[in-house]
Amino acid sequence: MKRCLNQALAFILCIVMLLCTAGSAIAVASEAPAVTGITTDKAMYAPGETANFTITLDNSGSGGWSGTLHLTVTHLETAVAELSTAVSVSAGETSQVTMQWTLPQQDYTGYLAKAYIDESSGATTALD
Repeated sequence: MKRCLNQALAFILCIVMLLCTAGSAIAVASEAPAVTGITTDKAMYAPGETANFTITLDNSGSGGWSGTLHLTVTHLETAVAELSTAVSVSAGETSQVTMQWTLPQQDYTGYLAKAYIDESSGATTALD
C-alpha cells in the first residue's frame, strides 16, 4: 500500500513538473517584437493639430505576441503625453500600428516621441 502511494505521488509530481516546464517554453516563444520604426504623417504641425504616428513592430520570433505598445511624447525631457494601446503580432510578421496625439496650443515648441514595448528599446522621432 505504501509503495502504491509513493508511485502515485511520484506520478503527480512528474505531471506538475511537465506543466510548469510547458508554461516556461510558451513564455520564451512569445518574446516581445522589436519596435523598428516610427514616422509621422507630416514634418511640421500647427498648434492644436493631431499628429498621426505609424509605428512598425517586427516579430521575428516563432510565437505570436500580444501586449501593450507605449508612446511617450516629451518636451525638454519632460513627458507631456503618455499613450498606450493593446497590440498583437503574429509569429514571423511585421505589423504597423497607428496612434494619434493632439498637440498643445503653444507654438514654436519641439517634441520627441518614443514608441516602445519595454523601456530598454524603442524608436524615436521629432515633431515641430
